[in-house]
Amino acid sequence: MHNPLTIRYYKYDLIICIILSLVYWVYLTGVFVYVIHLRNLGEVRIGDIAFIMSLTFLVTENSWHSTMELKDFLEDVAAFRSSFKIMQTPQDIIDKENARSFHNPLVRIAYFY
Repeated sequence: MHNPLTIRYYKYDLIICIILSLVYWVYLTGVFVYVIHLRNLGEVRIGDIAFIMSLTFLVTENSWHSTMELKDFLEDVAAFRSSFKIMQTPQDIIDKENARSFHNPLVRIAYFY
């Protein structure tokens, strides 16, 4: 949890969720106010308002879920890239220069094929 990449990811996740929430609330409030305005002008009826608002909520919910799925997909892509970045690190030889080989006469290794 204390991985800097994870913390940065969750920070961007929070920012995306806050921005989307604000955009959707402004959108829903604007549609609701506009529908009430049309109702006061006599252009739409109660059934039209119910249809418009239910369709608006359906579209908003689907777009929210698709945005969250896109965010999860980008998280998987980032994890995939991170796993390949680990494999690209150069492997250093960690043996000592004057290392002696380990030989114990009491240990016998048997290979079975």
